[in-house]
Parts: sequence; C-alpha cells; structure tokens
Amino acid sequence: MRLRPANADDVATVVGWIDSEAAMVQWSGPGFAWPLTTDQVLARQEDPGAVLLVAEDAGGEVQALARVTERPERAARIGWVVVDPARRGSGIGRVFLPAIIDACFATGAERLNLGVLRHNTAARRLYHRNGFTPTGEVTHPMVAGQTWDCIEMALTRPDLIAGDPEFSHPRLAAAYDPLDPDRSDLNLYLGIARELAARSVLDVGCGTGTFGSLLAGAGFAVTGVDPASASLEVARRKPHADAVRWVLGQAADALPLQVDLVTMTANVAQVFVSDASWVALLDACRRALRPGGHLVFETRDPSRRAWEAWTREASFWSGDVPGVGAVTTWNELVDVFEQWVTFRWTMRFDDDGEVLTSTSTLRFRPMDELHTTLIAAGFAVVDVRDAPDRPGAEWVFVARAD
Repeated sequence: MRLRPANADDVATVVGWIDSEAAMVQWSGPGFAWPLTTDQVLARQEDPGAVLLVAEDAGGEVQALARVTERPERAARIGWVVVDPARRGSGIGRVFLPAIIDACFATGAERLNLGVLRHNTAARRLYHRNGFTPTGEVTHPMVAGQTWDCIEMALTRPDLIAGDPEFSHPRLAAAYDPLDPDRSDLNLYLGIARELAARSVLDVGCGTGTFGSLLAGAGFAVTGVDPASASLEVARRKPHADAVRWVLGQAADALPLQVDLVTMTANVAQVFVSDASWVALLDACRRALRPGGHLVFETRDPSRRAWEAWTREASFWSGDVPGVGAVTTWNELVDVFEQWVTFRWTMRFDDDGEVLTSTSTLRFRPMDELHTTLIAAGFAVVDVRDAPDRPGAEWVFVARAD
C-alpha cells in the first residue's frame, strides 16, 4: 500500500463507491448533499489545511481514501475514511488507518480527532484497536428522517502521553492516595516478589509510588516508571522513596535494565488500549527482565462487567480528605464498546468550587487473548491467580520470560 495525495480522477472513483445517502453520511458525515458529486468533494478541498490522501495497491488501483485537516495547536482531524466496497473485510483498514496516523504525526500533529457513527461497529473496532478513545462528545446527524449518534474520538501521539488527568494534574494526584488509603491489595504482589526470590523490581505505571516505596522498605532494588509527573512528585515524598529510581515516561524509558520482576498493579495493564501499545509494553517488559525473570500483572475479568457499577449513584462520595479539604467525587460511564470501557471521574473541591475531570478508557481483554499475546512476546504463563481484594473478579497473571 502506498499513500499519495488524491487527484480529481481518484475522487470520481471514490464517489462512485457511494451508492446511498446513508453510505455518504457514514463515511463523510452530514456535510454533503445527496446525491454526492465529485465537484462537492473537490470544493471542500479549498478548506485551509485540508488534504485528501488515497491508498493505492502495487498496480496503482485506489483502495481507500481519507481526508486530513490541520487544526490549531498541533491537532488534526481525520475524516471521510472510506474503503473500496469490493475490498471491505480484507484487512485494508488495518493497514490504511495506521498509515494515515503516521502521516499525521509525521507532519507535526500531536493530537488526532475523528467522528464515528455508533452503529458502525467495524469502524469503531478499528479505531479502538489503533488507540482512539471516546471523548464523551456525541453529535446527532439526521439521515432520511432518522437521528444517528456520532461519537467523537481522539488519539494523542504516544510519546506525549502524560497519563490521565487523575494522575497528571497536581491537585488530583495529591488527592489520589487519601481517597484510596487501603492498599492491602499490594500485599499480594509483595508476597509474589518474595515467593519468586526476586531482588530487583521494575514497577510499571508506579503512579504515586505506594508499591515502589513498600518494596524499597522491604529491601528490594526498585525502579518505578510512570508518565505522570504530578504522581511522581507525590511518590518522591513517601517513606523509602530516596531508595527508588523514579523514571518519568513509558516502560521503555526505564531501559536498559535487567531485573528479576516486572509488576503492573491496579488497572495499569488495562490502560494500554491499542494493539500496538500492548505489544510494545510486553516487549519492553521482556527486555527489562533477565532470563527466567517474571512479569506479574492484574486485569479484570470482562465477564464480571465491573463497569456496570461505575455510575454516579454508586460512586458518589462527599467528605473531608486529609491534606486536600472538602471534596465531592463521582464516576460516570461515557461509552462501552466490546473490550473498551470509557468513564469519567469528576472531583469538585468544595472549598473553592473548582471542578476537575479525568476521562479514561480501559481495555478488558479476554483470557485467551492475554495468553496469546504473552506467548507471542516471549513469555510462558506460569499461573493465573485470584486477586484477594476482588475475589472472582480479577486475574493476576504470573508469566516467565523464556
């Protein structure tokens, strides 16, 4: 597949793929009038910063088209994503979309946006697998008298991800530990570290450093890595923190390293929502381990549908938080699609009225997918255990680096 700017003949070919008003809106949004014409599409190319890109095969035949529009503040919008109907289902999109993403980031964009219709499950799956997550914004185009839902999604350039606001905003990071003071769930990981006779540990997604400090206090050599600088500032103030090597960034930023154990506690393993980011994470963990070392992480069993309790009514809490003041917090579901669950955490600081929100997406991978990806990354699954703090609802994987 080769990307190149589209010409008028390419546009005419693509317009010929659109056989109904519904198909027109599905691939382009509500901005055109039916019946669609080549002139309409070409006229829109006069928009500042807009470019049409097509993918062609080795024989020069057009396979797909997308429109990319530059936006302020190093952002870009991807739209008009359409694949030749004769080639749909053949995997063209799995190659075309990453190529478009790479082309956008190569021109300096740092954030990409797009809209996708709620009922277009194939497109939604493709966008999720490539790291796009819902923002919570939904529009409602009208098509032939029917109202459709269009979900806004966004993707940040991977090297710029600084963690969810819950962990990267200084005020939210400071409130994180007081709102969840019982971290007895970490005793399981401390026990596994001792059981495996580990001496050195890399804690990926270390957050505010509770587990890293616990390990250091127990005599382990610890490296903690996290993309949220505000969380690491909290971590550095904890007991035994001076014995921990704190790294700002992703797992690969802690390399080169050779440790006995890599850990990912809480929801860390589930924040890697794209296929590529999960593969890259496992690769970085594998490279950080000495031969025979272990990776231990937890992830929720999707069959238990934990997100059904993530409602405002079930999560609403108001009270005094030590060191923070009077706060009110709650969660709300934003979107649930197949393996991906998006929710928004809101905190209101009652003393001054400031309201801060954090929108996050977690991926609930099934057991067989986790096994397959671990084996492909060079791990052998040694055990899958129950998490004592969420019995029957969570898996704790113990995998050995072969």
